[in-house]
Amino acid sequence: QGVRVSADLGSERMNAKIRNAQLMKVPYMLVVGANEAQAGLVSLRVRDGSQQNNIPLAEFAARVKEKIAQRSSQL
Repeated sequence: QGVRVSADLGSERMNAKIRNAQLMKVPYMLVVGANEAQAGLVSLRVRDGSQQNNIPLAEFAARVKEKIAQRSSQL
């Protein structure tokens, strides 16, 4: 749907995965545990350090698509 996504499904600890993504300057990191996956929710970590928890996946996807259409990187 016009959005590039990659998943880190490795066995590293969560903190290491987040740090690696920060070093790669990933604009948005979604953290999805078993409970979130079952409920259709995600936790969002933005490159600026802000964080939002328990966002419905469909809502996040709609926000990203809107920002892409506006050519904005700010959620």
